[in-house]
Amino acid sequence: MMPKALSGIKVIEFAQFAAGPYCGKLLAGLGAETIKVENPSSGDSGRGRSGFLYLNTSKLSVTLNPAHPHGEQILLKLISTADVFISDRTERDMAQFGLTYDELRQLNPRLIITCLTPFGLTGPYKDFKAYYLNTYHASGLGYLIPVSPDTKREPIKIGGFAGECACGVSAAVATLGALFWQKNTGKGQLIDISQQEALISMNRPQAARYPNEGVIPTRVEVPAGTGGLWPCQNGHIVAIFADGRQWRSLIELMGKPAWATPEYEELSYRAVRDSEIKPLIGAWMLEYSKEEIYQKGQALGCPVSPVLSPEEVLEFPQFQARGFFTSLGQPQNGKTTFPGAPFRLSASPWGDETPSPELGQHNEEVYCQQLGYSIQEMDELRQEGII
Repeated sequence: MMPKALSGIKVIEFAQFAAGPYCGKLLAGLGAETIKVENPSSGDSGRGRSGFLYLNTSKLSVTLNPAHPHGEQILLKLISTADVFISDRTERDMAQFGLTYDELRQLNPRLIITCLTPFGLTGPYKDFKAYYLNTYHASGLGYLIPVSPDTKREPIKIGGFAGECACGVSAAVATLGALFWQKNTGKGQLIDISQQEALISMNRPQAARYPNEGVIPTRVEVPAGTGGLWPCQNGHIVAIFADGRQWRSLIELMGKPAWATPEYEELSYRAVRDSEIKPLIGAWMLEYSKEEIYQKGQALGCPVSPVLSPEEVLEFPQFQARGFFTSLGQPQNGKTTFPGAPFRLSASPWGDETPSPELGQHNEEVYCQQLGYSIQEMDELRQEGII
């Protein structure tokens, strides 16, 4: 088996559900030993969701109550042996366990602390709690969707937890940079990830328009004459024709209909006649399947794309050819299929090695084999509700 990029790196993950665990998942996939610390009674708040099974592959799970003085000591022992500590707790939350991030850095000068909080560790909002819905809209992203001519319609967030995972990506990239620094200097550092700031970084072009151009981007429909979404025989197709070349390729795809005179190559002309164009394009789309339109459009360099359902995504031939989706056997859930590596490393491949762990599945492995506790001591810790 080829060695992985982060083999030999130990990560302690003290975070729940999406952003922090996704950061931990990426590091685990790169070969880091990632130990997930969970509450003994409830575990990660995401347990019971299919998302948990995806976010926690290739990790070890231990149970621990750091609010108990003995539990705090055990957490400090774990951290003293780690290279990276991923946390989604604010400084005020950490104080409930009798800990501060500065104290953890003094305990282990090599430690990289990757802290993901809603608004960062400084500023007037530093202790505020928030759900993903709050941070998403606090970043301004929700102000841009849904795309609709009705600007009075309430804003929405993008489906699923894409923004949470984007915050996890930001945290993972920063952690990899800090690991490079650690390797060269022997020193760790505190990484302060504001999820609000990580999300607004996804919105940079739009966010820059108001302070520089005085323009406030809003939820507006696709500009007239540049494309849109159309139903076809078995679903929907998105077509874009913002410039003349794109328009000409679409017209060639449609068999050069008589109504498409040369004047339509000018965007201004198409914009004025947008309400006339769309029904004509729509009538043609309904004669074909999205696979036919997509394949023929690709051959002509026409920017058309099918809107894929979850089932179609799973069966998409490009994903199948690259082996993107992977399957792992879960003890209580049977075989589960997940998206695989979001990138490919030729010399040190990323990959899910083991399914998401059961709650406390690796207590004995970590506490006995790594920290030196006996089985009897573990039983006592368990009876006291510490692990």
